[in-house]
Amino acid sequence: MDAETFNKAHPIGTVFIHTAHPALRGGHTVRTVAKAQDFNCGCVVEINREPYFVKVETLRKAG
Repeated sequence: MDAETFNKAHPIGTVFIHTAHPALRGGHTVRTVAKAQDFNCGCVVEINREPYFVKVETLRKAG
């Protein structure tokens, strides 16, 4: 997913569950604090917990 599509679908402050790897279960509840941006490595968004900058593929919509 690119940044423009992600930002249209998920406004700043949306709650997600962050998992470091798709094979792992569970994860931490996080909230986006800025708009996503496209980089050479993929689409990255800033969240309110460590590691603070994650690829959008590691986020699942909470609820």
